Amino acid sequence: MKKLLAVTLAALLALSVMGCNKDEEDGGAEIENNVAAGDVLEHGDFEYSVNEQGDYEISGYNYYGAEKKKVEIPAEIDGRPVTGIGAGAFKKAANNINGVVIPSSVTYIDEFAFYGCTALTEVVIPDSVTEIGMGAFKDCSSLEKVTLSATLTTIGDACFMGCKKLSAVTVPATVKTIGMGAFWNCTALESITIPESVTEIGDAAFYCCTGLKTAEFLANELTLGEIVFNGCNQEVLVIRGAKDTAIQKYATDWGFKFEIR
Repeated sequence: MKKLLAVTLAALLALSVMGCNKDEEDGGAEIENNVAAGDVLEHGDFEYSVNEQGDYEISGYNYYGAEKKKVEIPAEIDGRPVTGIGAGAFKKAANNINGVVIPSSVTYIDEFAFYGCTALTEVVIPDSVTEIGMGAFKDCSSLEKVTLSATLTTIGDACFMGCKKLSAVTVPATVKTIGMGAFWNCTALESITIPESVTEIGDAAFYCCTGLKTAEFLANELTLGEIVFNGCNQEVLVIRGAKDTAIQKYATDWGFKFEIR
């Protein structure tokens, strides 16, 4: 078990230090308005570039004021829709924003987009967003509430890792994958319901969620990773699910209380 845990920890550590720059593969092809794919342009405090769909994505944010600021991401720039929040987009101003408004034009939030935004307390992700990338909200240590998109299909690896004040999350009935370490060390999280749509939960998805009291699985047939709830309080956490499933086997193998729902 110790060897397995060490390997998992090493893998997640590697995830946390991966680069935050999204490479463009379009090779600088010309598009409308004489803007080339890969060009970084400015709109107020925002940096933006062309994404694979030919729309715009926010690629950076430059704000260094003494007072923390609520950010309103534009729905369009010069008539072209903003459909993405790029990799590491807010890393330059991570300590300077305490709120964000994401418009319904946005369809994806890329890896590490809001990583380390330590003053961010609440996020509402519009229903237009179908995927949240790896580490997108990792170490947002003040994040207390997140409203996930009703069309979301993927919660990326380490997506909310280290969000220690996150107390409640509703996983939408459209989610298929909860990534490795997705809620690792979310110590204020008290309950979680896994909808029937989920087919895969990655290793250590809820590792060290020490405040977790109930975990209910509505999905019977799913691939369950290793040490999913390890580090949680075995005296308190109750795992509920169908009999003779991977959930029951996990609970039994690791000494957690199991109830048939």
